[in-house]
Amino acid sequence: MNMQLNFKYLQNSFNPSARNGSSCWNVSNNYLYLFGGAQGDKIYNDFYMYDLKKEKWIIIDIECPPPRFGSIFFHINNYLVMMGGFTNENTTLNDIWYYDISNKKWIKKETPANLIIGTYSSYGVFNNKVYIFGGITINNKLNMCNNMYIYDFLKNEITGIDIDVDKAPEIRFNSNYWTYNINNVSYMYLMNGLTYKNNELNQLNDTWRFNLNTECWEKIDLLSNNYKARNSCLIFKNNNFVYLFGGIDTNNIIYNDIYQLNLIDNKIEEITQYNTLPEFRSDSSVWIIKDKFYFFGGIIEDNHSNDMWSLNIKKNKKCCLFF
Repeated sequence: MNMQLNFKYLQNSFNPSARNGSSCWNVSNNYLYLFGGAQGDKIYNDFYMYDLKKEKWIIIDIECPPPRFGSIFFHINNYLVMMGGFTNENTTLNDIWYYDISNKKWIKKETPANLIIGTYSSYGVFNNKVYIFGGITINNKLNMCNNMYIYDFLKNEITGIDIDVDKAPEIRFNSNYWTYNINNVSYMYLMNGLTYKNNELNQLNDTWRFNLNTECWEKIDLLSNNYKARNSCLIFKNNNFVYLFGGIDTNNIIYNDIYQLNLIDNKIEEITQYNTLPEFRSDSSVWIIKDKFYFFGGIIEDNHSNDMWSLNIKKNKKCCLFF
């Protein structure tokens, strides 16, 4: 493929400790926020902000929600919202918190009575509403969340979505997921993931997209000869392309490849030209700022990382250059 990827390592005098599964938000394209995460048995509830102009991490020393990782997180209006996640006791939380950027404090929101929050769900935000699919809960035993619903944060209300199970993806968690608009239609994409059956984890190898206009799922057949299913990739999207960096499978293998998926013709191809390539990883924090991407930490082979990199997408007549 006529493509070269150049990544830039961001050296800081201070980084948060190594971790995966953190919640992260971009505010005003100037500040990158990071909450919690896990490093093995250590689960954090620390809160940081990366100042893009000063190019350094700043710890926000305030009272914070309980430790967690694998939460649902999103940014609506002046609020950084976080829902559920894994705890220190290897159980899952069913709570909702938001950070008020103006007042600089965390506030707990009442959880709707009929809401069960799945950890490592797939979700997308459209018009201040969050579309959530699948995930898992652990309270004495592991359970798959076999539903799809819309959560309206401002009204604090949920609405169930009726799905024809014969025309919908299998319930899962730890999927690769993203949202995209094609020809003025908004979609939530779902790729690979894990399911739990008969006390065993199973690797899924399929791709779907959910049409928000029709509220219907559509299965997508990828055009590929060598792509292998994996989960928790770093997802970068630009124009009509999605880039999948690294990822992990049920055998805890960290993949050392990068793929480009064309969302128009569903062709997925490996990118093979690299320059200053970061160590491959999964379940990292990723921030998108226009055509530029930042990522921090994640799971690397037999360990965790706390390095930070940037990736800038530019085009010319011949190819896309990544800096």
